[in-house]
Amino acid sequence: RGGVTHLMADTTRRVKVYQMVDGSWEDTGTGDVECTMLQDDCPGIVVRSEADQSIILQSKIPAGTETFLKQQDTLIVWNETDDKGNILDLALSFQEEAGCAEVWVQIQEIQLSLNSTSDNFFSLLQPDGGSLFFDSPNESRDEGDGVCELPPANLAHLEEWTRILEDPRRKTELGEAIYTQKYVQKLIELFRMVRDFESPEDLKRCFFVFRNLILLNNRGIIEQLVDPAIVLDVMETLEYDPTVKAGAKTSHSNFLKTQVVFKEVFPFSNAKILPKIHQSFYLQYMKDVAMVGSLDDMTASTINSMIYVNNIQVISYLTSDSPWLVSLFAKIKETTDHSELRDQLGFLSEFCELAQQLEISNKMTFHQSLSANGLFEIINNLLSSEDSRVRFLSISLLLSSVSISSSNLRSYILQNRSSNSESPMLHCLVTRLNEEPDYGIKNLLTEVLRMLLIDEANDNTESSQEILNMFYAHYAKLFFSPLVDPAADTNATTSLSNESRTLLKNNLCEMLSIFLDCHGNRIKFFIIDNDIMSAIFSNLLKAEKFLTLAAVRVLKKLVLLQDASLQQYILARDLLRPVVEILLEQGDKYNILNSAIIELFAIIGSKNLTPLLQHYIENFHEKLKTITYVQTFQNLAIIHERNVSTQLNRSNTQEFIVDVVRENHRKRFRDESEEEAWFDTEDDDEGDNNEAAIREDEAKNSAKDDEEDDGFTIPNPFRAGGSKEEEEEVSFWPLVKKGAKEEMKFAPSFSKKRVRDEGEEEGREIETDAERETKKSKTENEEGS
Repeated sequence: RGGVTHLMADTTRRVKVYQMVDGSWEDTGTGDVECTMLQDDCPGIVVRSEADQSIILQSKIPAGTETFLKQQDTLIVWNETDDKGNILDLALSFQEEAGCAEVWVQIQEIQLSLNSTSDNFFSLLQPDGGSLFFDSPNESRDEGDGVCELPPANLAHLEEWTRILEDPRRKTELGEAIYTQKYVQKLIELFRMVRDFESPEDLKRCFFVFRNLILLNNRGIIEQLVDPAIVLDVMETLEYDPTVKAGAKTSHSNFLKTQVVFKEVFPFSNAKILPKIHQSFYLQYMKDVAMVGSLDDMTASTINSMIYVNNIQVISYLTSDSPWLVSLFAKIKETTDHSELRDQLGFLSEFCELAQQLEISNKMTFHQSLSANGLFEIINNLLSSEDSRVRFLSISLLLSSVSISSSNLRSYILQNRSSNSESPMLHCLVTRLNEEPDYGIKNLLTEVLRMLLIDEANDNTESSQEILNMFYAHYAKLFFSPLVDPAADTNATTSLSNESRTLLKNNLCEMLSIFLDCHGNRIKFFIIDNDIMSAIFSNLLKAEKFLTLAAVRVLKKLVLLQDASLQQYILARDLLRPVVEILLEQGDKYNILNSAIIELFAIIGSKNLTPLLQHYIENFHEKLKTITYVQTFQNLAIIHERNVSTQLNRSNTQEFIVDVVRENHRKRFRDESEEEAWFDTEDDDEGDNNEAAIREDEAKNSAKDDEEDDGFTIPNPFRAGGSKEEEEEVSFWPLVKKGAKEEMKFAPSFSKKRVRDEGEEEGREIETDAERETKKSKTENEEGS
């Protein structure tokens, strides 16, 4: 594994084995992969089951570089022939990219070693076999061994070298031959001789030779080219690019000799770390500077892979050395000299930057290790340092930790809070934000607080809510004080501090908008209770245009929340008035401030926020209706008219419904009473005898209804002087009682006396009382159904 332990040992070698069966890939098991010696003393790949350590896959690694293929970042595929002569398609799917890159490099190096008939591949398979790349290639083969024949590395054959290295069809073959026959050192000696002769044409040929050597994309050759013994000569050959003008050429070798200085701030306990660090630096310089316009994608990917593996190894070595970490943090805590502190913090910052290439779980483990060794305590002590570089590096370290996870900083804040629930760390961050004169450090502090407070808002754990409660109880006013304190600007004495405070106000307005999205009722009540918006408008609307724009955006965010209490707050403080005044001052100017204000009113209309819309119509429409280059304000008036019309229609509709319901009840009860009256009719004799009783009962019912009419006047159907036929008509009228629920009542039905026509036959049968009762009961049952 090349010494890659601790952070990577658990998961980087974990793979799934797939085999092609009937045109589809089938999972044959999960386990740990390793390159090792098989029973027949051949190198191969072995995958052991993670469940019982049984062998899932055992495959030989043949010579040549065409058998295996790396796809994407986590997949290695190949084919082989089984004992029966069948061709098997196999694949390894790695859980992590680092493991795939590591095994892929080992496979390539073993194949190269096999091609050179060397036994060096055995050392590559050892757990502590040293460098992941070849340091001592085997001697060249004799002619006839199957390797292409190369010309001698001398001045007479320099042009031939230029020609053969440009053949794209022989890249793999040439790379293997040059690597195994040690031609890199021979070509370096040839260049030194040409440089002494100062031959411009030969120097150009040397440039093409070494450029094409790199483009062969052979890991062994690239590793040899960045060897510290010859890397300066290699970089010098790349200075003779004929396509670059003489005045624009860069002296890479001179820069590396005079400008680049490696300083070992804290000695490493592991001797393997320094060579990896130097190699990674030269590879990075080659890719990003010396060969920036010449590298193809495949070669750039190979160099990136080499750098990545080196960085993983360095991080693994350092994090696995606990005594080294303890001594490092102890040294930083004891140091008081600013120059030494800058070096130590710079080293720690590069350490954290390398760790960004780890998997997310390993990065969290790494930062937990730093936190356990006292990282936050060091930062808390150095935030007030007089040296701006020390403060900058301290905040950079804090930001690096919080960007991975804020849980470590959250735990530190809660564990070190005082008895009154105040946090020295949080107080220091907020205070430093207001007092820091350097705008770059202000930006970093703002980002740290933003990540901390927003992550807490998205996390509903008890500790997260405690952080937010602590912030709003003790530090929110101090945090937003540059926005609401008019005396804050008077403390600025230099143009730099004035600019810094101005830009800080812009950042705080953006933070306020973000908090409105995340902090719910906390930020809403904070704004209303402290009248934040009035203070912002009074301080920012007459300031620089971008600050005015920031204030308008905060108001727009308040409106977008569509919160009733915030709308009442806007109306109570008349916050739309200063915005309207700015819009009128802008006139017909076409700028982002003008657009932001128009968008604010467009939101009020599109969301149909009735209180704000009514306020606009009553106070500002007469002033703004003359603005016709947009239809926003005309549309607001139309929306308001529509709202008023809808409200009137709703009122009229309610009255209409009541009338319709009342009329339907009248009609239904009138029909029922007429039908009932028909069944209750009596013959002339019975009518004459019972007429007095009927009138008496009618008078009683009328008096009873008069008591229940709640003030309504009921017309008396027995009008004075009425005829007998009018008195005998069925009378009906509804009584509508006052209140939320309307109850329809009707007066009692009066029987109409059936009068026989004079021409009615005497023999006509008269219904008996029993028959009438039967019909009446039948009718009532039908109505009930």
